[in-house]
Amino acid sequence: MLLKLKVKNFLSFYEEVVFDMFPNPKRTTLDHHVYTNMDVPLLKQAALYGPNASGKSNLLKAADFILNFAYNENFLDISDTKIKDVKFALIENNNNPIYISIEFFIEGNYFIYEIEINNSSVEKEALYISGIGNNDNKVVFERCKKEITTGTKINKDIKEAVDKMITDNPFSSILSLNNRFPIIKNEKAKLAYKWFSEKMDVLPLNRDVPRLVNLFAENHEMLIFANHLISNIGLGVDAIEVEEKNIIDLLNENSELYEEISGYYNEKIKTGKADGFSITRDKKIFISVEKIDDEPIVRRLLFRQLGLDNYVGKLGLHEQSDGTAQLLDLIPALYYIVNEPCVYFIDEIEHSIHPTLAFALLKYLSNTTTKGQLIYTTHQTKLMDQKELLRPDEIWITEKHQGNSVLYSLNDFKEHNSINLENGYLDGRYGGIPEIEDLGS
Repeated sequence: MLLKLKVKNFLSFYEEVVFDMFPNPKRTTLDHHVYTNMDVPLLKQAALYGPNASGKSNLLKAADFILNFAYNENFLDISDTKIKDVKFALIENNNNPIYISIEFFIEGNYFIYEIEINNSSVEKEALYISGIGNNDNKVVFERCKKEITTGTKINKDIKEAVDKMITDNPFSSILSLNNRFPIIKNEKAKLAYKWFSEKMDVLPLNRDVPRLVNLFAENHEMLIFANHLISNIGLGVDAIEVEEKNIIDLLNENSELYEEISGYYNEKIKTGKADGFSITRDKKIFISVEKIDDEPIVRRLLFRQLGLDNYVGKLGLHEQSDGTAQLLDLIPALYYIVNEPCVYFIDEIEHSIHPTLAFALLKYLSNTTTKGQLIYTTHQTKLMDQKELLRPDEIWITEKHQGNSVLYSLNDFKEHNSINLENGYLDGRYGGIPEIEDLGS
């Protein structure tokens, strides 16, 4: 669960901004949006509003950056991410490091993980047990360039091994390296790594879930969840099912498809490069192939849909609309938020989805007992409904001043729970709306 995210000198955020999931205790509307079964009450969701290019997506990119750095030891080696490219660019001679800090909760433990990275080195990486404002933070480890200290004394041999590990992997995180080479024998470090690798995810705007078909095939409860949503939101889909076939079964049915799959199979699975792959049509998953018990199994999603004269046909995912495909990509995130203590960041959650459908989905989440958190960006002002969807302390706004993004909560305006937040936002009362010049001739 997320408590707080701090960002500085990253993309459009030059000055430090602080985003948090703390509820205002004076707010009484939608009280079921507050988790109270922990030391610190936390909100179940938050929405980020603001004009295009105001910084909404950049906050999610900061979350994605620290996530990838923490759990993928090759992130800064194999990705296209260069530190100079993610620093704030609209200032002369920016020699300062990027800074991102995240405070989170997992299995009864509160942590703070922070990084400072410059063009040529990791200036600082640290993991603390958070005192959550009541006590001092306790060091699990602190890394300053190539020097590392821990909260407990380590012997000379381990210290030399850690120093060598950092020297050999200067742009890798201690968390990710320690997962592969558990030299720092600290269960807290393992738990923090688990949060990044299993309990946090960021879905960008141009998103897809490569293993979507296999997720539905392997998790029956998720498929039931998907069918419950799909069949009740007016898509004209009666049900979704997963079709499974052995690759040989396709030989007689569709030799062209068989040849295409065989080519991928020989390239990826037989060579050991991957255990499976997906083939897309029109940027939608057409089929997925997974090696199960040494046999390549071909899977695809089929949608039972009512046609003319009560005819029920079956269509593939690649034959569905972009909106339906986008909706399906959201379902695993929604499923995990309902069932597990996790956090999902989703950019433009309503992308290609009708506003009424987006409202219905988020109303479902609002009224459902959940265990996780959803943080999303949106332009849909209809979602600013404090009677059904969002409390004021769940709404955040970004603006850009001289190229620098600022971030603030609608809760700062202390609006009454009877106020129409959408009208107030569109009237410019809270800022964060585009300033449009007269477009007349």
